[in-house]
Amino acid sequence: MSLLGLFFVFVIIFLTTIFALKIRGMLWQPVVSSPQVRIFGYYSHILTRLKYRRNIQTEFQQSEWIKVRGWLAVAAEWAVIILWALWLGRNFLLNNTTQWLPVDWQLNVQSYFAWERLSQCGACVFWDGSFNGGAPLFTNLLAPMAHPFVILLLLLAGVINGSKLLAVSALILAGLAQWYWGKVLRLSFIPRVWGACLAVVGGYLVGRFEGGLVEVAFSTASFSLVVAASLHLAETGKRRVAVGLGVLAGLAFLSGQGYLQLGFLLGVCPALLILLLDKNFKFRPVWREFAWAAGVAILISAVLWIPFFHIYSQISKPTGIEPGDVQAMGYQPLNLVINDYPFYQSEYLGKPPWPGMTVNYIGWIPVLLALISWRLIPRSKLRIVAFFWLSIILIYGLSSAVTIRWLINLIPASEAILSMARFPSLISGMAVPFILALAAWGLDLILNLKWPKLTLNLSAGRTFNVNLTWLTVLLLIWSVRDVYNFVSPWLEVWTVPEDAKFYDIASQIKPEGVQWVEPPYGDWGFHIAFLDNDIKLTNAYNHWTWRDRTPPPSFIRVTRDDVDTSDPHYSRRIEYVNVLSFPDNYYAYVEVDGTKIPCEATAAGGNIDVTCQTDAPGQLMVMENSWSGWNVRLDGRRVSLIESPWLSTKAPAGEHVYKFRYRPWDMPLGAVLSLLGVGLAIWLWNNEPKKRKKKSKGGRK
Repeated sequence: MSLLGLFFVFVIIFLTTIFALKIRGMLWQPVVSSPQVRIFGYYSHILTRLKYRRNIQTEFQQSEWIKVRGWLAVAAEWAVIILWALWLGRNFLLNNTTQWLPVDWQLNVQSYFAWERLSQCGACVFWDGSFNGGAPLFTNLLAPMAHPFVILLLLLAGVINGSKLLAVSALILAGLAQWYWGKVLRLSFIPRVWGACLAVVGGYLVGRFEGGLVEVAFSTASFSLVVAASLHLAETGKRRVAVGLGVLAGLAFLSGQGYLQLGFLLGVCPALLILLLDKNFKFRPVWREFAWAAGVAILISAVLWIPFFHIYSQISKPTGIEPGDVQAMGYQPLNLVINDYPFYQSEYLGKPPWPGMTVNYIGWIPVLLALISWRLIPRSKLRIVAFFWLSIILIYGLSSAVTIRWLINLIPASEAILSMARFPSLISGMAVPFILALAAWGLDLILNLKWPKLTLNLSAGRTFNVNLTWLTVLLLIWSVRDVYNFVSPWLEVWTVPEDAKFYDIASQIKPEGVQWVEPPYGDWGFHIAFLDNDIKLTNAYNHWTWRDRTPPPSFIRVTRDDVDTSDPHYSRRIEYVNVLSFPDNYYAYVEVDGTKIPCEATAAGGNIDVTCQTDAPGQLMVMENSWSGWNVRLDGRRVSLIESPWLSTKAPAGEHVYKFRYRPWDMPLGAVLSLLGVGLAIWLWNNEPKKRKKKSKGGRK
């Protein structure tokens, strides 16, 4: 077992022990005349014994048993959900850096390597110098680069294993979120746990792993938890629930995948008005608590959105939604009940041929239960039902690009942002938790009906009664197993072939000093191995590029293609790749009268040190993208940068040391605002308003 695994085992044992001691202290209280030692307001039997060195007379607290029994029931339900998720994700728990997920996981994991520099040089992590000339750290919305839990996983388990643990975390989070839905709706044990277990294994979540879209699954689960908390706040109006909603929403907006943020803002938030307005279309008092929650969420997520919007104008990426990239709204619900893998690889029903984008399979049973619930749910709960169905409709409208095209035509200025959502089908998974909640609700109402009993006459006049509701339980277990059988292939990992030798080639290709290396284009195995060996990549595919800029030229180029060995740039062949060398493409040099004089350089994120020696003055060029936040010191003295796409400054004659540092204003400002959001959440938690006393019709008594 890995060190991280032992750490988690220790944490679980510690928390279990504390929980057991807390329950023991609650149930067995000393008599009034006996001494007491309390921790956090709870009596500690063991510490009392240790302090006073004698037996303490105690008595059982019947009133506390009701609380403890409720906690134990919740703990048991959580244990079922978490163990189910851990079993499903068992292949992702192995500590093995040669076992990967497919496609997009291999692409997104490349961004995470930047966090390895946090322990090396602290603030240098603000600049990711790994790709195409470097960029600020928080420019990739497709990966949860600023999510504290994700950062913790990466630091504790490493980039590759930590990002696989993120997939397991998505399963656990989705299950607990769906359980929360059931708790808010006051469902009984069976519907609550069944809905959660189905949410864990649902195609809308596990199906994303087919394309390695771990971040989509994690973000979908995060926003499912936010919607459950929104429903809870609308039902109770409690300040502490509002605080929890604000924190969860802030973390959800840090969870990566701008598609899901867009889905929540345009698909769920408009439907929330149903819960905020009364029958006279006036805002209910609970709107104030939602406002507090929104404020907390905006502040907590500021660490991401302030740096992003600062650099937004410099971002260039493919835009526009092609007809084959989305599926018509009328066809999308069919993905809930189709379990044919070749179908998802085709373009039938007008969908893209990439299963990871459209698989939402949960089977016919929950879909039918969701439809049946419409007739069973009492009229007093129609507001919630309307919220559910309107959210489902808006989400499907958004994922089919109907809403996006309508907004672009209505507000042309929105095209700059909305046109980046090229694959809105990823948003469709947000509708599944609503459907599962309706299904669990319908199941709860069905189980509460008067079911007939099957009576069996045994010998000696004995009878055996069987409640037919247990047949329903067997059907529910089958429904979960049916979904598992379909999605199980996507819970496997891909083992890197030994003959790939990505790391062997990377160790041989790594240049002395700092230089830009061009890997085989789109070959993620080389990308991961090179980045893991701290090699800077250029002309490498990324989700976005700098506007009106080109990547720095490569010092070394690696290709699988055949090359002419007589080419003066041909260097050597390593295993099955060819290596070309371009010795004049230095990372750092001083240009003197058109001549390049190379300099020695070290680089770690936003810390770049360059040592140059020239006989004449010139201009120092460092092939790293220039952006606001960079500064340079010449022999310890602050000097000015020259306006250029690359880091550049005047270089006097002689031997000098230049220290370039990226210390932006946007990330520290965002971090401060996020801390203010945490402080606001704590203040609101401790200042819950007192309930207002209702006045009687005859005046105060």
